[in-house]
Amino acid sequence: MNWIKISIVVIVALMSRQATASTQSTGPNGIVSSGIGLTGTGIGIGQVEVFRPGNPGTDSPTNSNTSVVPSSVFLRDGVAIANMNIDSHAEEVAGVMISTDMVDSDTDGDAPVGVAANASLFSSATNVPVLPGQPEAAVSAQHVATRNGGDVRAVNFSFGEDTVGGAILDGNSLLSQFVDWSASEHDTLYVVAGNQGGGGTAIPTDNFNGMTVAFSRKSSGVFREVDPSNLFTEDAVGDRTSVDILAPGRDIEVAV
Repeated sequence: MNWIKISIVVIVALMSRQATASTQSTGPNGIVSSGIGLTGTGIGIGQVEVFRPGNPGTDSPTNSNTSVVPSSVFLRDGVAIANMNIDSHAEEVAGVMISTDMVDSDTDGDAPVGVAANASLFSSATNVPVLPGQPEAAVSAQHVATRNGGDVRAVNFSFGEDTVGGAILDGNSLLSQFVDWSASEHDTLYVVAGNQGGGGTAIPTDNFNGMTVAFSRKSSGVFREVDPSNLFTEDAVGDRTSVDILAPGRDIEVAV
């Protein structure tokens, strides 16, 4: 799940106008977020998954993590059901965003603190792992994008095409058209994992107005080498840049 670790980096890179990859993925020597005081304070961000992270304010201690606390959790556009629709994938993604865990449990110099630990996270579970999927994902994303008084700066998608029936998510698909509309209507950056056609978690295909983020791995303890499991068989159409930024990706600590 290396692409999980990449997606939220885009948010910080856009907000700080600088990003590097070094020995710590989120510290002063990493993507330069906490090192310059860019912690997400006052910022609303969103998450849409098939399931959702736990929330200590909604769920039991066994189903929540005190270092990963979303502001609100939902089931599509409604209130989340306590202790339901929770999974570790959504928890890991949320942790990369907002974890407040500063404990380096394995003493490797990399504590699992989130990129924007003080941001307000709004997370919705579509809970539709089979067809149709696209309408439910769009409803969930619209609900998330309108939280925080209508000021959610970015919404993260970390689900694959298998959860929307294997649809080809091109400019004609419902979810692609929704993302285009919502990005403009809600002034929200959509952060989406994967490449169309590569198999596995392929999503989306069109990227005319976005940026492409590759992920790195450590070399001699430093995130400075392109990871070989990036997809190298696809190229951007025409004169578009294939890769815009490289961010720490493999073996990033998470709070789960």
